Amino acid sequence: MTDNRRQDTRDYIHSFLNDKISLRSLPEETRKKLPYVLSANYSCFSTAIMNIKVVLCYPKDEKTITPSKVHHHLDMLAKLAQQPAILVLNDVPSYNIKRLIDQRVNFIINGKQMYVPSLMMDLRKTPAKDKDIKEQIPPLAQCMILYTLQVGFIHNTIIEISELFGVSYSTANRAVRWLQSKGFVLSGNSKTVLFLCLGQELWDKAQPYLSSPIEKTIKVDKIPKNSLLAGNSIIHNNSETYALYKDASKKITEASNGKHTLEIWKYDPMVLSKDKLRVDALSLYCQ
Repeated sequence: MTDNRRQDTRDYIHSFLNDKISLRSLPEETRKKLPYVLSANYSCFSTAIMNIKVVLCYPKDEKTITPSKVHHHLDMLAKLAQQPAILVLNDVPSYNIKRLIDQRVNFIINGKQMYVPSLMMDLRKTPAKDKDIKEQIPPLAQCMILYTLQVGFIHNTIIEISELFGVSYSTANRAVRWLQSKGFVLSGNSKTVLFLCLGQELWDKAQPYLSSPIEKTIKVDKIPKNSLLAGNSIIHNNSETYALYKDASKKITEASNGKHTLEIWKYDPMVLSKDKLRVDALSLYCQ
């Protein structure tokens, strides 16, 4: 086994517990007692975590590890060494983490998690807050801003927002967290969402973030149901360009020489349309 894995363990324990550990070979009398199933499958080392002596067990082949087998092996080793035995891994599938916990197996995943019920420890790396929040405005967040400016006042929970705009809860939650991170709304989670500014103030604040709602443009022979007049159809008063929400366009057949232009939108233009015939003015402006 390389020293890298052991050093990773030292660094991880020090970062969480501020405890500098050293790893030593098992005492000779313990090594002599090890059955072949343990010596052949694990590299074992003595150490102390928070002044409690333990044995760290590094599997020689992590791919062959199964929770039930490990539970039996660590229990055997703990009885021989008269110390808690802890499995140390570099990575493990999430479903196996649950199975290890169900089996109450002591384990450390370097850099991620330390679950040692024998020492009453359950520590894990805290995910970075709002890691999925990007600088670019999510389509639903833009739609919510334009809705507030043109259609009506939003004073809803995230569940109600997901129903109002026809999106999943996770999409609504992500949009609300983006708006909250930029100071547009108050609240989040399952509480009521409330815009902190309205009217001209909201429009001025939003403009630097707004982007074109059009994801792509295709040609079609037939005008799809629920599509709205868009683009040139409004600006130049012709009837060739339409807009349709991308979720409703999945069964649309594209025609390279089609007579109509269809804009596939990132959010549902129907939600913002007052007459249900043409796209809203502010989305048109954002193009």
